[in-house]
Amino acid sequence: MKVLIDTNIWIHMATRPERLGKRTQKLLGNTRNEIWLSPLSILELHQAARKGKWKSRFDVQTWVERSLRAVSLREAPVTLAVAMEAGTFELPTGDPIDQLIVATAREMKIPLVTADQAIIASGCVEVIPND
Repeated sequence: MKVLIDTNIWIHMATRPERLGKRTQKLLGNTRNEIWLSPLSILELHQAARKGKWKSRFDVQTWVERSLRAVSLREAPVTLAVAMEAGTFELPTGDPIDQLIVATAREMKIPLVTADQAIIASGCVEVIPND
């Protein structure tokens, strides 16, 4: 199975896997599954750090490098088609990074693993809730 993970799922996967639901742990731990990450998640971490919301003993750059070495992830493409897809729906979050991550899952035709209740409730994308 192929899935795209959102930023918070990635952070939990790398630092606090116990915060992932049992089903999510099983899904992400299955080596036969392809786990995709948008590079926009890295931008989202940088933005969180600038706002003082990044709580790690490592700076973002170091954390990302360590995480990507520790967890096997595939890089999801951010393409013109993704940008076009992002303009075809509206999320209640109003967050352009969320918009593009959801558009990436839609364009790739794979589910998004997320705990974001606004995205789940939107019905804009197939989701696998963190449970």
